[in-house]
Amino acid sequence: RSEASRQALPITSVMGVPCHVVVLVMVVMVVVSFVTLVCGQSGSILYDPSGTLKVTASQAQFSSNVVANNFVMRNTSASLDAATYRIFNVRDYGATGDSEGVADDSAAFQACIAAMSVNPALSGTRVMHIPGGVYNISQTLTFAFNSIHYLIQGESMGTYIYWSGPGTMFNFTFADTFYFRAQNFYIFSTMASKSSATLFEFNNVRTASFYNIKSVGKSVIGTFPPPVKGIILIKGYCLDVKLSDTIFEGFESFGFKCQGDTTLPSNYLPVTFSNVIMTGSTTGSPTGIWLASATKYADFNSVTLYNVNIGISFDGLANTGNSNKNAALSNIRCITANTCIKILDSVEVFATNVYASYGANEAIYVGFNSPRLLLSNSRLAFQNIGILMNSGYLMVSSTAFGSMAASGINISGGGVLSVQIIGCSFSSMPANNDIAGHMSAGSTYMLGMTFCTSTNSIPFDAAVTPQKILAVGC
Repeated sequence: RSEASRQALPITSVMGVPCHVVVLVMVVMVVVSFVTLVCGQSGSILYDPSGTLKVTASQAQFSSNVVANNFVMRNTSASLDAATYRIFNVRDYGATGDSEGVADDSAAFQACIAAMSVNPALSGTRVMHIPGGVYNISQTLTFAFNSIHYLIQGESMGTYIYWSGPGTMFNFTFADTFYFRAQNFYIFSTMASKSSATLFEFNNVRTASFYNIKSVGKSVIGTFPPPVKGIILIKGYCLDVKLSDTIFEGFESFGFKCQGDTTLPSNYLPVTFSNVIMTGSTTGSPTGIWLASATKYADFNSVTLYNVNIGISFDGLANTGNSNKNAALSNIRCITANTCIKILDSVEVFATNVYASYGANEAIYVGFNSPRLLLSNSRLAFQNIGILMNSGYLMVSSTAFGSMAASGINISGGGVLSVQIIGCSFSSMPANNDIAGHMSAGSTYMLGMTFCTSTNSIPFDAAVTPQKILAVGC
């Protein structure tokens, strides 16, 4: 054929393959890529326009705070270096991870733990790898060697564990946990009675982290039994414990609790919470984060607490005799928390960007034994009292108090030594109760105040002699 005739002919094939076949293959590839992107593997999470989540294996739908709080389980699963990590796949020990979580995988998980614990002197972190699937656990899983570094790892959006047994699910029975990490999975409680159940329990902890975990203390598929007692319990000291990108829901007593009163080792590493959401149950008296006297430093950033009696409780921090005990809080949000922050003993708390509202008691409670509270850039509203001060030192700056039932700041104890209130505003308070209270000694310093309730908003009694008050009305 001539060159002109060849150019005029239509293209009917590509490398000998008919064009209609090529087009069909390309369409199929695009569809498969889209489905893979949205769905992931079997058992992963689908997002639909209604804002609900679906477990693809069972097509069961459930509502979740994940979407409501813009919290998304991260797809962080990655291959681990075999030279550093010794990987044990639970499916190699008989776990099925069937689509409905019907088969009991307890024995398989415990067999995997037993294999992980052989030759504890060998180097390398022992990894329990839990592939995508739905796993039913009905018996306590026990870890018994403190010289082993354990890691429990799921496949992010595809790994679900149903806890259907009583008591504790993951129990670390040895005295000291030197290294532990749990990441990338969901845990759902499915038993009808969980009043004594905890999901993780330790004695003493030197290094542990919980990352990318969502734990629901009640079943979200099917019936709705009572919640668990707590999520993480550390019975001794807590050093270098980290929670990040986690959601804990449905606990009657605590989301995280460090309860011990033991002498701390010399390395005072902090307990840290970052991007954490905790929602208590409608029963019991839940505390979101409960730190007793077995840790010394604590750092909080972006912590949200819903439906709890106490949001964050500092019951001392470190055993008696240790000094310089402090906690730093930033971006704390308490909604329907009766008390957002509770401070006891000689603890220094530095807090900024705290928002607390719709609680029955005080937003911040400062107890006895001379604690210190430094609060700035915050808003406390719709509580009974904004800050209830029993002793110690108080400095508040650039904070708005609004719509309190009793008072904005209440100085109720004779042990209060110093009060400094700078650049704060008070609005929608009961008459004459923006700031109220009694001080047997000490000093009061107020500067740049804005009062919107009454002409006499500081009804301190005669025992108080303010050094300086500069206040203006609305």
